Amino acid sequence: MNQATGVYTIGDTLYLLDKKGKAIYSYTLSQSFTGTTNLNAFAKKNLANQNTNAEAMGYDGTNFFVLDNGNTKAIYRYPIGSTGTIVRSRPLQTPSGVALTDIFGLVADGSRVWVTDSGTDMVYAFDKAALFTGSNTVPLNAISQFALNSGNLNASGIALTTTTSLLRNNINEVVDASLMAWPNPTSGSINIRLDGFSESQTVRLSMFDMNGRLVLQQDVASSSSSVATLDLTSIKAGLYAIVVEQGALRKSVRVVVD
Repeated sequence: MNQATGVYTIGDTLYLLDKKGKAIYSYTLSQSFTGTTNLNAFAKKNLANQNTNAEAMGYDGTNFFVLDNGNTKAIYRYPIGSTGTIVRSRPLQTPSGVALTDIFGLVADGSRVWVTDSGTDMVYAFDKAALFTGSNTVPLNAISQFALNSGNLNASGIALTTTTSLLRNNINEVVDASLMAWPNPTSGSINIRLDGFSESQTVRLSMFDMNGRLVLQQDVASSSSSVATLDLTSIKAGLYAIVVEQGALRKSVRVVVD
């Protein structure tokens, strides 16, 4: 390991982003803090040749997202498995169309990717799908932004605590808590009523633990007063948040798995 600039954990796997080594290394988390000898990575994913200034890493349940702070401020998307294509995003810009200057923090959250810019002391939110749609030479403007507190300047990282996060509150992005879900608590499946969502589009259901980690995601068709059912038999006991999204519409509910 030459220069670690990003870290992520999924279950018992610890992923480390090595900027100088240009790779993502996988370690067994339960072995990482025991014993006195060096621990070897059990897997390695090489970064794209152009991803030379990797500064941060995020994950959305399917892909890793690696921030590149080179001349072109962009994000590289890496499939977590051995198959799939590495894709570079469109260049990142502020909502007013100004190129970002010094990006060091990234987190993927549902349909958005959040990026911190220590050059402007701002946090920018980008539409995740739009980042990787169309030509990667055409810049993409952020959909929203908020300024960091005066005591939190030169920020070099970002994290979400829960899906109704401090980040969302800071940009006045209201999360509606009016979803109906039953049975709650549950030890098996849970039903979620999809009132208020368009019948012509699918909706995405994402389930997060209280550390903000995505544990389950499913796209379903919406119809008038339809009900979506999620199988939670493989989910560990605990408190979770389920977020239902369709375009800009977003609703959430807390559920207990026992």
